[in-house]
Amino acid sequence: MKIVLLESCIVWENRNKNIEIFEQDLDEISRLHETDIVCLPEMSFTGFSMNAGLTKDVEHITICRMQELSQKYHTMPAFGWVDETSDGFENHYSIVTPDGLGLDYQKIHPFAYGGEAAVFTAGTQLRINYIRDFCVGIQICYDLRFPETFQILSKKAELIIVPANWPRERVEHWDVLLRARAIENQVYLAGINCRGVMNGVTYGGHSVLIAPDGSYCEGERVILGSKNQACIYEIHNDTADFRKRFPAKQDRRESLYDELAVNMEKM
Repeated sequence: MKIVLLESCIVWENRNKNIEIFEQDLDEISRLHETDIVCLPEMSFTGFSMNAGLTKDVEHITICRMQELSQKYHTMPAFGWVDETSDGFENHYSIVTPDGLGLDYQKIHPFAYGGEAAVFTAGTQLRINYIRDFCVGIQICYDLRFPETFQILSKKAELIIVPANWPRERVEHWDVLLRARAIENQVYLAGINCRGVMNGVTYGGHSVLIAPDGSYCEGERVILGSKNQACIYEIHNDTADFRKRFPAKQDRRESLYDELAVNMEKM
């Protein structure tokens, strides 16, 4: 799989401008490499805004536009967007193929500290799909602090994509948690963060692809004409081989963990 982590400087709450920049970036990337998937940060075209009435994706226009770009550039855009349902607003991240929606996930852990939980409803489902040679799953930003969902997801997922709007002041947490989740779940883990300043907050970048043994994958980093940074990697799915060589997952005691949790509640 040829995967690009597109570390972008998002223009605050300006969907049209950000999509315009993304198309320019895709055009430039396509001249450099053939790619399978191009991954953007969380809330890719608006920034981490709580103004969901403005940033919501009316009639899924962003998904339709991403499918057009997928067909034009023969790659799969992966991007964050805001949906509105009868239950309220939802923070989504999707992968679009030339044929339509390939994978869609709703953030399970809204960031209460940042006001997200007051605006966005929490997801309740994990999703996977097979993309090229990998079984792929998604977690979004603050989800990274909750290892339980990663353990469940990695029962099948071999690559977990983690898009984020992660502030620079806590970027050391981002670095440590990404690597920990890759090691403890024995998966490839792609962390895509935005960079620059939005709404008075400075974002930290540090987008990386980590192998199942916790090592950082080697890739090519290119500063595009937009000043966004494309981190380009080519990986081969050796996840099963690694898990066979070091079969730590087989020693997990799921039923005991459930029992311990119940007993802890009684203390």
